[in-house]
Amino acid sequence: MDIVRAKELLSALADGIDPFTGELLPQNHVCNQPEMIRAFHEVLNAVPSISKKKSLPRNAGKPWTDIEEEKLLDELAQVLGLAKPPRAIESYDISNWGDGTSVCGMVTFKDGKPYKAGYRKFKMKTVLGTDDYASLAETVSRRAAEYEKYAALAKAGEPSNNYFGQKPDLLLMDGGRGQVSAAKAALAGTALADVPLYGMVKDDHHRTRAIVDSEGREIAINMNRGTFTFVTAIQDETHRFANAYRKQQMKQKSYSSTLTEVPGVGPKTAKALMAQFKSVGAVKEATPDQLENTPGVGRQMAQTIYEYFHPQG
Repeated sequence: MDIVRAKELLSALADGIDPFTGELLPQNHVCNQPEMIRAFHEVLNAVPSISKKKSLPRNAGKPWTDIEEEKLLDELAQVLGLAKPPRAIESYDISNWGDGTSVCGMVTFKDGKPYKAGYRKFKMKTVLGTDDYASLAETVSRRAAEYEKYAALAKAGEPSNNYFGQKPDLLLMDGGRGQVSAAKAALAGTALADVPLYGMVKDDHHRTRAIVDSEGREIAINMNRGTFTFVTAIQDETHRFANAYRKQQMKQKSYSSTLTEVPGVGPKTAKALMAQFKSVGAVKEATPDQLENTPGVGRQMAQTIYEYFHPQG
């Protein structure tokens, strides 16, 4: 097992999640005990950052420079047969969990570096159950619609600084022919239909193996060290970002279900409380006056919530 996969497993356990099923671990599970959670975090903090080591290839003892980045993008363009170096790259990964809910993480690289201002999270609106192809199709369709909206505003003399108003030079999907085919079909007829589209294929050990073009043909990249390392870094970062969003959603869902145990508190009110206080612990510590400041929570409901978490006697 490589160190990246080991960190993924430990990170999931530290968050109280079964890394193999994606389900939340029972509260009484041994991995949910405070001593174990502290141990997981200590180990994770002790391991050198993988993202820093793998984010971009470097020559031994030589700092990464703009010239080297330029060479890297030139090499990637040559390997993929692009007309120009892809200065704006977007990468997408679907992440699912046990109840059939899916999310998508979008990671952006500009001039060869992660561009956090361009990262986006998508929660599926039209897909029921676990369907990676449909989820990816919905995501890129929404991305194209956002670009078209901001492009129209710019044409009307109302330009925006929103990242969605920028057109990417390259689109990468985490997956193979199926994912690429789904994304290509979804983008047909949109303003992003002409953007080069590829898939990033992993082997049985979850390591980047090749790239698939929009026609389903595989392109070997392991002979091009710079391209291989760069694409691997993009795929790893996208996977990390999508998984982190999935875990966040799972926690919020779990916490909200705890609040719905309070008499009279439904999913909508529980969501509003989580948005207001950020954690169930903060809700428990809040005064009736503080609870009442939550949208949709009146004086009587605030008192009910307070008394539920502060029983008399």
